[in-house]
Amino acid sequence: MPPHTITAIERQKKNPKRVSIYVDDEFAIGVHIETLAHYGLRKGDSLEEKKLKELERAEELQSAKEKSMRLLGYRARSEKEIRDRLAKKPFNVAVIDETVAALKRSRLLDDAAFARTFAHDAIARKPLGKHLLRRELRQKGIANEIIESVIGEVYDEESEEEFALELTRKYMNKKTGSNKKSTGAQGRLKEKKRVADYLARRGFDWETVSTVLSKVLPEDH
Repeated sequence: MPPHTITAIERQKKNPKRVSIYVDDEFAIGVHIETLAHYGLRKGDSLEEKKLKELERAEELQSAKEKSMRLLGYRARSEKEIRDRLAKKPFNVAVIDETVAALKRSRLLDDAAFARTFAHDAIARKPLGKHLLRRELRQKGIANEIIESVIGEVYDEESEEEFALELTRKYMNKKTGSNKKSTGAQGRLKEKKRVADYLARRGFDWETVSTVLSKVLPEDH
């Protein structure tokens, strides 16, 4: 099949960073100006089917990159989050792989840095235990070795207990302020259960919960 000829290259009105390429007086493809510059295309150049396929792939990669940069512009993301969002577009697996690899080379995607920031931000918003943090990081697709490394940085046995104590005191003060403080043996038992259930939902293990209960709701009181 003989090569086709580029008969016009026009900047798009809705997006001046993109151009429309016409081949044999018919619209062929819209590409980013960076793609156009990379291939050095001009009006009058011949354009074979093979080159057109290359342009299509380059344009898909550019689109995937732009989509990823928009997502990262809102907040940091894990590799899984980027892959999942690109798959919904949908971009094909090869394009997603290449895009993710480029982002990782540029240090724009870094699961270890993401996990560390995510963990510190989560604790700053509202203290949580190791179990819940592990679960949330796994949901983000973070590898187990990274999770354990971050857990080791963020917690030690004393600090997790302090987090739980801080959370419990706020919880109990809120309940007291709402006139929901329990009285009597039965009431204190219910209060202990409420606190224990609350801490368990926040991801604290039973050993930590038990220690905290002994401090905030001691038996001899």
